[in-house]
Amino acid sequence: RRDPAGRPRAALGPTRGRAGRRPRGGQEPRQRRLHHQPPPPARPPPVSIVIPTGGGRRDVHGELVTLVIRCVESIVGVSTYPDVEIVVVADTTTPSRVLDKLRSIGGDRIVIVEYAGSFNFADKINEGVLVSTGEHVLMLNDDIEVVTPEWIERMVMYSSSPGIGAVGAKLLYEDGRI
Repeated sequence: RRDPAGRPRAALGPTRGRAGRRPRGGQEPRQRRLHHQPPPPARPPPVSIVIPTGGGRRDVHGELVTLVIRCVESIVGVSTYPDVEIVVVADTTTPSRVLDKLRSIGGDRIVIVEYAGSFNFADKINEGVLVSTGEHVLMLNDDIEVVTPEWIERMVMYSSSPGIGAVGAKLLYEDGRI
């Protein structure tokens, strides 16, 4: 995209960002980024988070954890966005104790979709999207742990902008690597 003078938008200079908004620098531990702060919407649009899972376990920091439980706990415990639906697309082989725990963590915000096919990430996402009710859909792996409270707000800020069809977050390893 180019501005009216034919210059690439990136060449507009540091005082104005996309859509003429003033950027605000933000710094968090081991993260440097520039993000825009448009006025918040009058009503935050509902967001559906779709998480495909098999209910698998993995060693994390010397502790054997069920990935999707840790993921949903971090969404519920860290996120500040007010209108979130969590759609978990679980294999039929996912242990019932895992599904019960997810229901207890997520309460009325959680929807469990049973998936009977062989593993197919795209198909599981599509099944989750079909039952989702949000205006925005966020696709998330079950091995993700939320560490930034306003992550959904930031993504919705960009995905609500005209002409934007998809946005993504920066994923970091524990040691800060991207």
